[in-house]
Amino acid sequence: NNRLGELESEKAIIETNIKEIKYDKAHGLPSEGKIREELQQYKNIKKLGLNNQKMIIQTFINSVIVSHDSIEVNKIVDFNGGGGGS
Repeated sequence: NNRLGELESEKAIIETNIKEIKYDKAHGLPSEGKIREELQQYKNIKKLGLNNQKMIIQTFINSVIVSHDSIEVNKIVDFNGGGGGS
């Protein structure tokens, strides 16, 4: 009886996962091209006001480390694997 309950719980989790996968597939994730297209609106960041520049930087940059001989920028998203990078 306990085993049946465990199996029913597992079945419910699997069914939920299937629904989520079907939803994602139906609604799709944006392609790299679409993402690049959306990011193009920020290419003239220097022409924007200071508050807009800060907002964009805070959105896409995780951290900036400045040392006496280098500057390291840790991005939140890149096109070399999707996750952050420097």
